[in-house]
Order: sequence, then C-alpha cells, then structure tokens
Amino acid sequence: LKLLPHVLLFTLGFSFVFIIMGASIDFLSDIFFNFKKQLNFISGLLIVILGLYFIGIIKIPFLDLERKFHLQGFQNNHFFNLNRFLFIKFKTRTTRTFCRAFWSTNQESSSG
Repeated sequence: LKLLPHVLLFTLGFSFVFIIMGASIDFLSDIFFNFKKQLNFISGLLIVILGLYFIGIIKIPFLDLERKFHLQGFQNNHFFNLNRFLFIKFKTRTTRTFCRAFWSTNQESSSG
C-alpha cells in the first residue's frame, strides 16, 4: 500500500514525458513540412560533399580531428567493476564485446 503513490507518480511522470515529446514532434514536423524542398536539397548537398570527402577528392580539415580520452584511474571505478561482473555473470556476446572494447581502451591509455 505504501508503494501505490510512488507507482502512480512514476506512471504519471512517464506519461507526461511522452505526451510532451509527442506534442513537440508534431509541432516540429509542421514547421519542417513547409521547408521540405529546401531540406531535401541541403541534405542531398551534404551527402554529396561528405561522399567526395570520403573518397578523398576534397579535404575538410575539421573532419580529420581526433580526440582521445585518457582513462587513468578508471579501473577503480564502480562502473568498471559492474562491467566486469556482467561479463563474468552473463557472458552474452554483446556484453563480451563491450567489455573487450572497454578493457582494450583502458589498457592502451595506461600503457602510453
């Protein structure tokens, strides 16, 4: 009986969020519908430019920038321990892939 108000508030909050999201998408779709031709042209132009960049015909310097995260001290993190637990406990393909990517990134940053 003590749980009922919390369940009702959770349900109302969740419903409110999705109602607001639906209303905002409806509003934005009405705005963008008026500019459909312009948006199609701009998106097509962007696809062509990125295609030319991808095959090396044009150079766009800011697309060549690279950022790396330095993860020192990350092994003592609770998230890391949870990840290790999930890897041992469930051993699903997705969890293994995520853990291997996480551990390899962690080892690369600590060795360099």
